[in-house]
Amino acid sequence: MSLYYAGFSKRACACFGLGRYLYSFGETWVKLDHRGEPLALPVLPAWALPPGVTVQPASGQSVDVRGPVDHKLTAEIEGFQSALGTDIYAEILRRAGHSRDARTIPNADRQKNVVEWMQAAARGFERLHGLVEMAGDARFIAAMEHLEFSTTTCLPSLAALKQLVEELETIQDQQVA
Repeated sequence: MSLYYAGFSKRACACFGLGRYLYSFGETWVKLDHRGEPLALPVLPAWALPPGVTVQPASGQSVDVRGPVDHKLTAEIEGFQSALGTDIYAEILRRAGHSRDARTIPNADRQKNVVEWMQAAARGFERLHGLVEMAGDARFIAAMEHLEFSTTTCLPSLAALKQLVEELETIQDQQVA
């Protein structure tokens, strides 16, 4: 793990009217992971935040406020893993839940958001399966080859799912016309 000085050219920013503000900050060092990305973002002091914005620092980083969680929602979220595949499941946890594990989502509101995302992704897979039935195996295989996907059981991302559905919808529209 390395450290990175998150300093910036205060003198250069002064040309844009930011100089005095930036001189109010002290030095900031941020721990980096093995890819050189910050493990945590520096926390701004309260005076530097816009009115009405508060940040709850926890171990040096800003995070969602921890609150009560709904264990039924945790179980529901975990139940989506097999239906969505590992990659899409992990993407939704990361993007909507700000977490790597369903059990570490910080509060029930965030859990509800994750469930909504997962339900939407599951509807995407249902739509995909319906389109596959209508298009037939040959057209489905052609679409998979065109998009360079090897299997639908482990699509790499939500974007890949959307792309495949759109490709099959295009094929379906061509069949109708």
